[in-house]
Amino acid sequence: MRLAPIPPVMKAFLFCLPLALAPSLPAQDSFETQPSQLVAGASGDLVLRFDGTLYDGSALEYVFYGTNYPEAGWTKPQTSWPGLPGYVEAISDDITVEVIDQGSSQTLVRVMVHDWRPWWSSTEIVVRNTRAGSTALIRSLEAYQYDNYGSGGGADESAVFPVVAAAPSQVHLSIPSMVDPGNSVILRAASIDSHFNFSPYDGRVRLQLLDLQSGQILQQNLNLDLQQGFGSVDLGSLSNGAYYLQTRPQESLSGESNPLLIVNLSTPFLPIQWGDPQVHGQYSRDALPLAWTELGTYARDVAFLNWIVATDHGSHMVDSPGSFDQMRQAVLALQTSEFTPFPGFEWTSEGPLQNLSRPAHQHSWGHREVIFRDPSEALVLSAKDPAFRDFPDFLNELETWAPSGFLAVPHHLGGAFFRQFYNGGPWWGPIEGVDQAKLEAYSAVVEIYSDLGAAESRYDQDNWRPSKIEHEDFILQNGEPTRRFRDACSAGFAYGVVGASDGHTGRIGMPVQGRQYKMGITAVYADSGHDPIFDALAARRSYATSGARIAVLASLAGLRPGQVIPAQGGPMQLHFAIAGTAPLQQVVLVKDGVDQSSWQPSGGTERHLEVQVNLPRDSGVYYLRVEQQATALAPDGDRAWTSPWRVP
Repeated sequence: MRLAPIPPVMKAFLFCLPLALAPSLPAQDSFETQPSQLVAGASGDLVLRFDGTLYDGSALEYVFYGTNYPEAGWTKPQTSWPGLPGYVEAISDDITVEVIDQGSSQTLVRVMVHDWRPWWSSTEIVVRNTRAGSTALIRSLEAYQYDNYGSGGGADESAVFPVVAAAPSQVHLSIPSMVDPGNSVILRAASIDSHFNFSPYDGRVRLQLLDLQSGQILQQNLNLDLQQGFGSVDLGSLSNGAYYLQTRPQESLSGESNPLLIVNLSTPFLPIQWGDPQVHGQYSRDALPLAWTELGTYARDVAFLNWIVATDHGSHMVDSPGSFDQMRQAVLALQTSEFTPFPGFEWTSEGPLQNLSRPAHQHSWGHREVIFRDPSEALVLSAKDPAFRDFPDFLNELETWAPSGFLAVPHHLGGAFFRQFYNGGPWWGPIEGVDQAKLEAYSAVVEIYSDLGAAESRYDQDNWRPSKIEHEDFILQNGEPTRRFRDACSAGFAYGVVGASDGHTGRIGMPVQGRQYKMGITAVYADSGHDPIFDALAARRSYATSGARIAVLASLAGLRPGQVIPAQGGPMQLHFAIAGTAPLQQVVLVKDGVDQSSWQPSGGTERHLEVQVNLPRDSGVYYLRVEQQATALAPDGDRAWTSPWRVP
């Protein structure tokens, strides 16, 4: 189904308030817990104290996920701050809330959770402030446990966010990551505050165009005129090379664009479309209830994503009749010639993770991000329904309802949800009851990175952003095989890759912290629209990053990542060009799950690297990993991974 493009909606923005309503913020709101550590599996009383600014018309809400409430699943009892000292509310037998004191600008609220004990996997306590037109996360704490496999222990605290959008301090500059030589380059811009909230700004900002390799200024005094926070500049055509833009020194707003690559490869030109294959909104009970109009508008007009997949939990939407159709209508209404939203859902299988001896329908079949080629065929299924609890039955039902095509993308690949044997086989197959060719087609791409961590390597092999839901005992006990991306490659499988935000708190598409790490992002080589983007994912024409919009162009034997290279012939030429958002550390060629070769820039600050080298035409699965140096936004450096090539 195709909808006619509509003008951008400028009225509903996530975290957006009229500038006049955004007073100065305190340096940091105080948030304390007693005890200071949440120990997974422990019991007792938990006290949370918030001491910070609440503005007129705003309310504090405490959200509890995964605690020991009657239903076996996510729960969300909550309260709103009533603004009266001495107020006490019993949310349930387990939770009471008390407003202790209220000053002119500070309010002290205490929440007590009685006999606190986390549920099977995690407990998350989120403190947020809501106000008409604005929702902002203040602080969240998480405690994880791992059933019979030990205790994760401790508490993880996210960064502190402002209560409402502050005065604009940055401008988000977005240019295409790749253009065909000779075509014009269009810059788009949106004003934001220091925490990536949209914050309107009217005025002129001067920019300069720089060569990415040398840092030489190529053009000065490019005028960017912002109205209500938005603007664009036509840069004209540029010659082959790598470029970026930044604001000039002493400008009222600061910002730097993603890099642009203009290079001739042997493959036909296709633009890069940036997107997010997993976003949660108002119909996921474990997410902030942000309207899809807000989420999609922010993704399109502030983050400048080219596509998203709306993936509220199927098990949550089936409990709210009509929610899926409402979500589909809301996201499709945002479609333009440059923005393609897909209605989908997350299939969350039922069953305990720790017991491998129970019948197949009680196993955990993992989590899947479901993407439909034709939005008119989209539907929602839940593993709560016994008819769709087993993965083979789930796929059969999707085949019936979505003949134009669908993808069921493995999610949380690096953690507990995909540790199961699946009746004797790993996630890449074989799986009893599922045709292997169909499995590889419907799972053409897998999630190698999300805000819960990386899934390329095992916990004890590569400690770069290990999965938040992974635990040492999961991968070592009983000699159980690991379930990481390298393992699939070493077994001869060449699944493509995506990076996702798994966003539950908004601001998708921006380099902000998720629940632990920065949110991921996916690039596909495709034209705009449902069919081209879906087909690119199905053909594995994609690469994933940990959030940075690193430009990656690569070919092996003249073919794009994700393709099969003929076994017959002479040496294969590997040709890649990388334009980083930070200085490059190295580019690594991985073959059959093992690092084989690497290339480093000649100096220590280069952000551009182009290599052409011949490789023997040996059978195997090949992919590239790009590693960047540390930055303020990524102290451990960002990464990117191409989908693999396979030589039979």
